Amino acid sequence: MVVRILEEGRAADPGVERLARITELSMSGLANPRVRLAILVPLVAGVGLGVLVTAGSGGDAPDAPVRAELTLKRTVLPTTGQPELLVSLPDDRLNTLETTDGETSVLLRCVDDAGELAIRQRHDWPLVEEAGYPPHIHQPARVQVLDRVRACRLVGNGLDFSGEAPSAEQAGQTYEVRFTPHGLPYPRASP
Repeated sequence: MVVRILEEGRAADPGVERLARITELSMSGLANPRVRLAILVPLVAGVGLGVLVTAGSGGDAPDAPVRAELTLKRTVLPTTGQPELLVSLPDDRLNTLETTDGETSVLLRCVDDAGELAIRQRHDWPLVEEAGYPPHIHQPARVQVLDRVRACRLVGNGLDFSGEAPSAEQAGQTYEVRFTPHGLPYPRASP
């Protein structure tokens, strides 16, 4: 083929003959196995790297977690009179297994003003649902611990909820325990 191009090229254009010779010299270099290997290795590595980068940033990446603001309230556990932190979701539509992609537990982490961990507790997901109340967690804690809590996060697969805890002074309320006619305590906010 190079000979045919040379024969036709002489008649038509001297530049074609030069191009044919360059092509012939470069093609003859590929006959050397070392040259082929030197070209093939970077080519394969480049293709492999491209596949890894594309696969790593592809559509299989998890979605960003659902974010929402929690409502945190200090109260007293109605059945025992024990102090607790009531952690509520803002919307009951978030309280589904779809939100956590089927995971059945979440982690409640609460910190103090210095960012030190005050509460770390796993809870079942979806959260407790009681008539008239949003989905919530009853997190029992000593008064000393509740006094330290300033912010909480509820984290799990596909969710990251957070909220700030008002202190008793910020909320303008303190809590006392009253007993129902059945002898069970329940909280009553006092001014």
